[in-house]
Amino acid sequence: MPHRGRIRAAEREGFFNGFRQPIPKKDAQLCLATSKDLIHWERKGVILPAYKGNWNVGWTKSGAIVPEKINGQCWMYFLGTSPDKTDQTGLVFSTDLIHWTEATQQPVLPKRAGKFDSRVVEPGPPPIVTDRGIVLIYAVLFLFIMAPMTGSNIAQAWLYSTTTIRESCSGAATLQSFGP
Repeated sequence: MPHRGRIRAAEREGFFNGFRQPIPKKDAQLCLATSKDLIHWERKGVILPAYKGNWNVGWTKSGAIVPEKINGQCWMYFLGTSPDKTDQTGLVFSTDLIHWTEATQQPVLPKRAGKFDSRVVEPGPPPIVTDRGIVLIYAVLFLFIMAPMTGSNIAQAWLYSTTTIRESCSGAATLQSFGP
């Protein structure tokens, strides 16, 4: 069966762990597959189910695993959908990469009203562990509204309606080291 959806692979203990989010008819759920050669994959199934969690009540996807164990545990940032239907970054931990526990009761990297990351805050590549904290690169989607223009010029008539524009870009945050 061919893979559908994106996969993010990280090497750990001789295996590549692929965190993927297949999107069936309506839901994205963060899944795990493992490989020794990046060609042949063994699917492990859903590791963060949609519609369950402390604050993430919708989709789960975009797993970004910290490249080294901290305090004997694996840590991963993920995108979850909060009750207000915005996508924010959460944090989970595991000892076996199969069973994950949410580390917090709220997003660790929430959206910020009026800022460039006001709508979606989605983990990107694997985080970078430094002596000053963990650097997480993340993707954002922000919305802004163009208000109607006024004037008598008929050429401006197409701008009379309000337009919502969506833009995306990247951000970076330095988060404290664990425990979270």
